[in-house]
Order: sequence, then structure tokens, then C-alpha cells
Amino acid sequence: MSNDDLKKALLGGAPVVHGGITYMCVSGIIYRVRDGKIVVSVELLDRSGRSVTIAPASKVEFAESGGGS
Repeated sequence: MSNDDLKKALLGGAPVVHGGITYMCVSGIIYRVRDGKIVVSVELLDRSGRSVTIAPASKVEFAESGGGS
């Protein structure tokens, strides 16, 4: 996902997919510095609303019914 897509997913609460699993939404965007570069990860809320998964932003996409870009 691009930065604009990440912001849209975070603010819109649209379902997203990572590794073949559909998550309720992106619940956070995480910026970390590794080897002098910014690495973007996302926090994905599972469908039960009880746990999160941290995933690389580049490996996350809108679910087909999520109404993304």
C-alpha cells in the first residue's frame, strides 16, 4: 500500500488482506528507522477485534469489498 492508501485505510476502517487473511481494518501505522531508512509497518485488527498483527505495509492490500482505491 502507498502512504495515501494507508491513510485511507486507517481513517476509513476498510477491510484489508495480508497473507490471504482478511482483517477488520488497519488500526495503526508504524514508522521505524532501520539502517538509516524509514520502514513502514501496519497494525492489523483481526476480525474478532481482540488481537492485532504487525505486517509490512507493502504486503497489505484492500479487500475486494473494502472499497479501496
